[in-house]
Amino acid sequence: MIKSILKKFQVKDIDVFVFVLNKSLYTELPLPEYVIKSKQITPNKNQFKLLNANQIIHRSTLFKKVFLLKLIHKKGPVIGDCYTHADYRGLSLYPKMIHYIAKTCLFEENIKELFIIVDTINIASIRGIEKTGFIKYTQITTKRWLWIYFNRSITYYN
Repeated sequence: MIKSILKKFQVKDIDVFVFVLNKSLYTELPLPEYVIKSKQITPNKNQFKLLNANQIIHRSTLFKKVFLLKLIHKKGPVIGDCYTHADYRGLSLYPKMIHYIAKTCLFEENIKELFIIVDTINIASIRGIEKTGFIKYTQITTKRWLWIYFNRSITYYN
């Protein structure tokens, strides 16, 4: 327990891409063939799960707001903390799930913009994000201690 508390006080290196999708960029894609369940975990966090015979084969989390977006003067929901079970990788579940979440946010909840934050070295996730129609908006390289960001470098695309 002490280790987890001390870990929160460490300086973290951050090097991420921020992708964005809005209604004008949205294109219809196939949805997952598995059962989708969503559950509100906290007031700021919804979790979406794909199930195959009650086994979780993929999960994605939708955060209503993420402090990091303030660095680029944006706000809105962010998809993150995604995981696909090893036996189900390569089946395009990740892009199908983020597409499902995007469709829900943009059209059912009438959200203006939806974001995904991904580590710059996570090539597989970046491919899945781009397959879904999200475009690379910016790269943020910074250091974070608690809620303080310093040594910021922000590069905008398009």
